[in-house]
Amino acid sequence: YAVTLMAWSAIYFGVTYWKQAQVEQQNTLQAKILAETAQLDMLRYQVNPHFLFNALNSIRASIHPDNPAAKHMITQLSEFLRHSLMSHEKRQNSLAEELEAIENYLAIEKVRFEDALAITFDVEESAKKIMLPSFLLNPLVENAIKHGFRTSAEVLSVIISARLIENKLLIEVKNSGKLSQSNTINTSKSSHIGLSNVQQRLEKHYPNRSVFLLYEENAMVIARIEIDL
Repeated sequence: YAVTLMAWSAIYFGVTYWKQAQVEQQNTLQAKILAETAQLDMLRYQVNPHFLFNALNSIRASIHPDNPAAKHMITQLSEFLRHSLMSHEKRQNSLAEELEAIENYLAIEKVRFEDALAITFDVEESAKKIMLPSFLLNPLVENAIKHGFRTSAEVLSVIISARLIENKLLIEVKNSGKLSQSNTINTSKSSHIGLSNVQQRLEKHYPNRSVFLLYEENAMVIARIEIDL
């Protein structure tokens, strides 16, 4: 009887301790999320969108007419910032809106790198209507530019594709070059929005319904997202 009582007591206290640990872990995670959200909100409040856009328009107007590339670059930057600041209210965007922000970002990079950067979009119209977490794809494109120029010979080719296969959304961001040791999902420390963040957001928004892969194939580095709709 004593042995049985001790065994049941051990099981009871073990389960109780495990439950308390789970609650504490959840509370810690929620506190961390709230702290990060508050920090991002604070930064957004500090940057008044109207002031920012007016300042950029004033700078654009002051540029000499003989320098259309600079004017175009500021226009694209303004649109990119508008998307990033306004998307916070919606939390989600259609794939078409995400691609518009990416096009603005790549237009700036195109002015910077000129012919050294080749960009291709291959997106099905049916896929553009799918809703996604805001700014989910930008880290993949930024990663392709950042690491692609380090490992790609001559011209860096970036290909962004999206299509629906039955009930799945398939998105790929490809870049020429090689998959370096620093260019992995678990070692991106340049910012809190990186490859690891993309993976975590997918797991949160699509639990057990998404796959995120980063691999090298046929001299191309491929970041692949699959979402079961």
